[in-house]
Amino acid sequence: MKEGLDQDNQMQEAGEEQLNELIKQAGNEARARKKEALARHLKMLQAAVAEGVARRKNSLTT
Repeated sequence: MKEGLDQDNQMQEAGEEQLNELIKQAGNEARARKKEALARHLKMLQAAVAEGVARRKNSLTT
């Protein structure tokens, strides 16, 4: 009977390890997507600021 319990325990541990690996992988993917999104937003903000500066310079010189 104990042998059956040991096998069940080993199966659960293997399943837990797989689950932990999947959670870790999902976390890495989520962080990568967040980093890409933040980089896109930063580029948009920089473009908006650059456009504002250019417009201000044009309005001051004309």
